[in-house]
Amino acid sequence: MKKAASICTISADSTLIEAIIGNQDLADEILLSLSPKSLVKSKCISKKFLSMISNPYFERRYSLLHPPSFSGLFLVPTIIGYNPEIEYLSLGQYDHDHHPNGPLISFLTTQGFKILQSCNGLLLCSRNYFGKQHITTYHVCNPTTRQYVDLPRNTFMKVYHFELSLAYDPLRSRSYNVICVQILDEHQGLCQISIYESITGLWMPHNELFVAPEGIDFGHAVYCNGNIHWIKGSKSKGLFFNIDTKCLKSLPELPTKEHDLPHQCIYEHFGHSQGFLQYVVTSPSLRHFEIFEMNKDYSRWLFKFRIDLGALARKFPSMARRSLGGYIMDSSYECDVLSVFRGQNNNSHYKVLLSIPGEVIAYNHKMKTSWKVCDLKVRAQERRVWYRVYSAYEYYETISPL
Repeated sequence: MKKAASICTISADSTLIEAIIGNQDLADEILLSLSPKSLVKSKCISKKFLSMISNPYFERRYSLLHPPSFSGLFLVPTIIGYNPEIEYLSLGQYDHDHHPNGPLISFLTTQGFKILQSCNGLLLCSRNYFGKQHITTYHVCNPTTRQYVDLPRNTFMKVYHFELSLAYDPLRSRSYNVICVQILDEHQGLCQISIYESITGLWMPHNELFVAPEGIDFGHAVYCNGNIHWIKGSKSKGLFFNIDTKCLKSLPELPTKEHDLPHQCIYEHFGHSQGFLQYVVTSPSLRHFEIFEMNKDYSRWLFKFRIDLGALARKFPSMARRSLGGYIMDSSYECDVLSVFRGQNNNSHYKVLLSIPGEVIAYNHKMKTSWKVCDLKVRAQERRVWYRVYSAYEYYETISPL
């Protein structure tokens, strides 16, 4: 039986349906081979198929074989006094391929959601209500299925300053967690972690208090390898929290001396690809980006490569700063890292997406080539614009937690 035609053949032959239902192994083999869209359709063929597909064990097996596909990036421009549109950059566009349909951005804007974080296709969002009282609510949503759930409020949300982070890995579980770092004492840096579990729908406090490194950014988290990671915009150590063991540890410092980095370097990008943490740094005195990657055992940051901004500016002159308010600017550049992609089978093969005024460009580290990907909605004249970047994945009903 051909896999591509199996769902059509099954639905047209009632005798074949009964034969398959009577053979559990055969039914499993056929259902696991179906594409996500075909699997959704198969729910309507029989109640037995619906029951099998809804089984948590089957869902996990299917998710391992058909993980959600990374489809692109949400770009949220940040301009003072201006509220521009969210842009969607498809991965197909980046790869010089067709332009697949992306998640519906209108779903986010019409609901009034502000994106706080993305994690493997789910978005952590907030929404403001202005009336007699200013109320902020928090939600986990899936822009592909246009579904969302409200996070319950807890007492710490009324008393303490806090930051939320989303942890979700469909290859581990269909459930997700939201981690809240409560700042109990800002002067001493005293903090506590609480965890929301989607299975129970409850917030559970983690009893151990800790003192956070000064200046650490709990509002920008990266979930990777079962850990939530936070860093500070300099060489100071970051932190990571393991969701399963509830253990909090320190990240190594950047090797600034070995690579002649300035004492106060600025992090340009913090993310992950193919299970590796990535850290891109620069400083006002540098004319390049330095790309580091965390060792698998979390023992140290490894220098991978640098991007010469001067060479890029010769090909894309719009990224060179000219003047601001009549004053000649320095020789630095308007260029921001959107994402770093690690090759699946070759750890020396990296591609980087960057934004420059009015455009998105790509850089291939191995080939030392760069090219224009697309124009941005924000005009090139709107200089000194940076983007908050969130990953987008393609989900279907059968493998989405929402």
